[in-house]
Amino acid sequence: YQRLNLLAAIPWTRVYFSAFTQPTIPYMPDTPSPISDLYQALARSPLAYLVAGPDGTILYSNPVFSRMFTKEQGEFTHLRDWFARSADGHGKDLELWENWESWRACQGPVNLILELADKDRQMLQVELSAVFLPDSRAVLALSDTSERIRMEHDAAEKQEKLDALNRATFEAVLITDKGAILECNQAAVDMFGHPREKLIGMNATELVAEEFRGITAAQMLSGLETPCEVVAMRHDGSTFQAELQGRMFTFRNRPARATAIRNINERKTAERVPYAL
Repeated sequence: YQRLNLLAAIPWTRVYFSAFTQPTIPYMPDTPSPISDLYQALARSPLAYLVAGPDGTILYSNPVFSRMFTKEQGEFTHLRDWFARSADGHGKDLELWENWESWRACQGPVNLILELADKDRQMLQVELSAVFLPDSRAVLALSDTSERIRMEHDAAEKQEKLDALNRATFEAVLITDKGAILECNQAAVDMFGHPREKLIGMNATELVAEEFRGITAAQMLSGLETPCEVVAMRHDGSTFQAELQGRMFTFRNRPARATAIRNINERKTAERVPYAL
């Protein structure tokens, strides 16, 4: 999210940054300052800005606001006009105006999420922040959070699917970078007996018997995808025969290796039975 120091070039102005989800609002001290300087600073912002007078008259709107909400120059002269068009009717515009009156009366900073219609009547999820200046003007900043909310929803959905896959996968899976474990699934925790917190950060070679650590390291660093049989070692020191098979992929924007680990004790026992007979 872009956060621009809007008025850095103006010596009397300070810009405060709130949380990353908050648009930046210019704050001006009590000393009088040229209005044009403020408008020039807002004109350079990547956010949509409005400046309104005490009665709600729109004194200034920057180019980003115009691109988002207006079809022609000077379309809105008063906040009520803009609320009536953008709050999409159904009484929302009146409610928004009443809220505005309350905010102006208390002179406190405002931050909320609204659904507003853009100039093409497409509904946007907009974050609105406002501050009231000593001369009773109000500066409103509007940031379209629709894309951010979609991304957060998609990320949450993707994580939910990964969690479900994690719970449903019987094979232990380790994600490593040069042997260091970055992530693991629940099956790996159950297979090796280490808490997940301990597995993360361990070198994967610590999970195999000492005589197999060289071949395990070579397999991981070489990028080979062919299966490799080793003797794996649990937290309690007990061992089992395991098959490792890995593949390179991108994890958190960097190269990593996903390795599936299968306990093949039963398979090896079954292979020996014909010879015993």
